[in-house]
Amino acid sequence: MLKEALLIRRPDAILLDMPMLATDGLGVIQEFRNHPLIQPIPIVLITAKASWFSPQQLKQMRIVGAIAKPFNPIKLPKQITDILNWKS
Repeated sequence: MLKEALLIRRPDAILLDMPMLATDGLGVIQEFRNHPLIQPIPIVLITAKASWFSPQQLKQMRIVGAIAKPFNPIKLPKQITDILNWKS
């Protein structure tokens, strides 16, 4: 269902909360990376386990960045734009 939603309205980026209760977040990432239309969409993780991921692991999963929980919701948009190298 999520993949279909992404195909109908392709977002500029995906903000993925890990761990996901209903499914394995790493499995979702792998599924996205195997889909040719979703594959190019940049993914930013939000996780309480940011220290579990080395820069090499993020690069291998083709994740553009990770934001640690707890995060400041006021600063979150700037953090995302900085990770994606978007102009604010």
